[in-house]
Amino acid sequence: MKGNTEVVLSRIIDTQTIAMMLTVKEFDVHDEILAVLKLFKVGDQITKEDVNNELLFMPPDSPYGQNVLRAVEEFGLIKEIKEGRFELTTLGKNAMERGEIPTPKRGVYKVVVSDDPLLQYKILDIQPLESQEEGGNISGSETALPVRARDILEDSLNKIIDLALSDLKSVVIEKFDDHGYILKTSNNVRINLQLATDGDISLKLTGRNEISLKPPDDFKRFDIIKQILSGSGSLTMVDDTEVLLTEAKGLAVNEIRSFSKSFRIGRPSLYDYGDFDPVDVQKMRIMPSNERQAILWASKLLITNIDHYVGEPEYNAIVQETAERFEPLYSQKLIRENLPSYSEVLRKTKERNDQYRNAYWFLMAPYDLSAVKR
Repeated sequence: MKGNTEVVLSRIIDTQTIAMMLTVKEFDVHDEILAVLKLFKVGDQITKEDVNNELLFMPPDSPYGQNVLRAVEEFGLIKEIKEGRFELTTLGKNAMERGEIPTPKRGVYKVVVSDDPLLQYKILDIQPLESQEEGGNISGSETALPVRARDILEDSLNKIIDLALSDLKSVVIEKFDDHGYILKTSNNVRINLQLATDGDISLKLTGRNEISLKPPDDFKRFDIIKQILSGSGSLTMVDDTEVLLTEAKGLAVNEIRSFSKSFRIGRPSLYDYGDFDPVDVQKMRIMPSNERQAILWASKLLITNIDHYVGEPEYNAIVQETAERFEPLYSQKLIRENLPSYSEVLRKTKERNDQYRNAYWFLMAPYDLSAVKR
């Protein structure tokens, strides 16, 4: 599937910044804990005997092995499934893959959230509020968290979050207070949905830096283009290329001849994903929406193609070439049979039919010259 042009849908996203007390796990290297997690490479479960034998070099029944497992369990990396038997949690699997351990820290943080439907993670940033200068910027009184912000935090608890405004730094929120301070937030965070000509879709967030994000799984270029151009025609695929089916009426001469048109969409909108800033779709491939429109289009195209001196053989060749332009959607035989014959065009030209005004001399000069010879 191919597109005619690259399309970028863009908008400023709404964000909210809150200063609040959090317990946040940040990923750091802890070799002693990673050593325990690596024991799971042998099997799905481990026991204190495994720890004693492989790491501590102590008797299998030593209580030290169990103490180590309990300590790792407090990090949320493993859980006991049967008496004395432990397995990795999702957080533990992730920590083992990345080679870093989420370590809890508690303090006052600035949290940036957004409820934009294109975002996989609604928490965009978490930064410690450390300096006196920063603390002095907090105005007003402590208040209950906004309902949606609290819901976003609740949904994110104990999950790995990649912070888009901090270069996708990973954190885990373990606990948060339900009160905080609402801070002034900047409105310079923009989200861009880029539709490449080869069908690929990319999602980028621009704030302090530009970050690539994961677009929704259900996004397909064809479906998106179809939605934003729905007011201009019906999108279909012809020979693996996007084509907008539209009416011939209102098309400019260059659009009729090139079978392409550029569109300015004032407020493109996607189902469930909201509205975007105005966008230009350049040189979209277009074709007639039905047979009647195809015949009307072909009639206009035929006239524009008479832009040089044309006798009967040349005219018949132009008719054939014109009819072929509408394949494979429409039969060239159908188009050809509905275009005027050479004699009919001459008659209309002689009658000074407005339709053939621009083609008058290109048709009449060769005809008059052949009449002299006759």
